[in-house]
Amino acid sequence: MDRDSRLTIEYLRSQPPNGVVRWTSDHVSAEKPWAIGWIDIRVAGGGLADMGWVWTIVRDDDEDDPKPGELWCFVWPHDLELHSVFDPKAGWFVHELPVLAGQRLPRPLAAAYEEHARRVGGSYAVRPAWSARAVSDALSDWADRHAGRPDLRFEWDRDAGPSAVLAEMMERAAAPGPVWDLGDGLNVVDGLMDDLLALHPDEAAELTPILRDAAKRF
Repeated sequence: MDRDSRLTIEYLRSQPPNGVVRWTSDHVSAEKPWAIGWIDIRVAGGGLADMGWVWTIVRDDDEDDPKPGELWCFVWPHDLELHSVFDPKAGWFVHELPVLAGQRLPRPLAAAYEEHARRVGGSYAVRPAWSARAVSDALSDWADRHAGRPDLRFEWDRDAGPSAVLAEMMERAAAPGPVWDLGDGLNVVDGLMDDLLALHPDEAAELTPILRDAAKRF
C-alpha cells in the first residue's frame, strides 16, 4: 500500500462515529455538477491539506490507472451520460445535457443536437460522467472497504473554492505579458501555455475547460 492511501485510511479512522467528510474537486462546479474522464478529489476544510488531492476516480477503460498498490486511485461506474456537441470554434463541448445512464433522449431533442453539430461542423457526442452523488457513494464505499468505516457520510462542498494549484494557475494566467487566446474568454500567459503544452493532450483538453470555468467565476 502506498503512503498516501495509508494516511487517508488513518484520517478516516480518526473521524468521530457517524461523522461527515466533506469533499470538493476542481472537476465539479455548481454550474456543472458532474465530471468526465477522471476526477481528482480532495477533503474540504483542511483535512489532509498537504495532499494536492486525496482520491482519483477513473474510467474502467483507463490505460494508465489505477496502478497496483495505489488504493487512492480506483474505478467507479458512471451514473450519467453527457449529451453535447463538440464545436471546433469553441474548441470544446457545448450545450452539455446530463441524463441518467441508459436513458434515451427524446428523438426531437437528439435530432436537434445532430443538426447543431452539422451546422458548426462538429460532432454530437454522448460521454459517460459521474454525478456528485455518485462520487459521494464511491467515497463511502472506499471508506467501508479500506478503512472499515461504513458509518461515515460523504458530502460535496460546492462552496469550497478552487484548489491551491488551480488558484495558482489562474493567478499565472492573469499575469502581465504575452498571452494566448484559448477561446470563450480564457487568455493565458506564455508560461501557463507552456505547461499546458507539456501535458498529455487528453489532460490538457480536460484542464482547459476547468480553467475556462474558473475564469468565469473570478
